[in-house]
Amino acid sequence: MEVLNAEIGAVLTDRLVMPPFNKDQARMKAKFADGATAKLWGCNAGVDHWVYSDPSGSTLLFRENEAGPYYWRALNTHNVPKPSIAQGLANFWGIPVYGAQSGAHVEVFHLQHWITTNQYKAEMKRWPGPAQILRLTPDRGAYVLYSPGK
Repeated sequence: MEVLNAEIGAVLTDRLVMPPFNKDQARMKAKFADGATAKLWGCNAGVDHWVYSDPSGSTLLFRENEAGPYYWRALNTHNVPKPSIAQGLANFWGIPVYGAQSGAHVEVFHLQHWITTNQYKAEMKRWPGPAQILRLTPDRGAYVLYSPGK
C-alpha cells in the first residue's frame, strides 16, 4: 500500500480493484458511448502478465537476509501477475482497449520539421536542450486488442 499511496500520478492496475476507484466503476463505464474503444500507447500498455522488479532485477518479495532496494516489487504482494494496463482498463471501463506493445520516443522540432533526438544529435553534435520544442511520440509497433472480462 505504501507504493500505491506514493505513486499518485501512476495508473496501476491494483488501483482499479480497490477503493476509491472501484466505487466509481459504474459511473465511469456509463461515460462511454455504445461501440466505444480506447487506444493506449507508452509504458508498454499491451504487455501481459507483468511482475514488478527493482533495479537489482529481483522480483522476489523482501526477505530479512536480502540486501538492496525494495520498492516496485512490493507491488507483487497482490494480484500477480498483473494484467496489462490495457486489459485492466478494458475490464474497468467495459470497452475494448488497444494496448501498445512498445513505448514512445522524444522528437525535437528542428528546421521546421520533427526529427528524433538521435537525428538531432547526429546533425548538431549535441543533445537538444530546454530551449528546443520537444514532443513525445508513440513508437510504431503492434497494438493488441483487449476485451472486457478476460
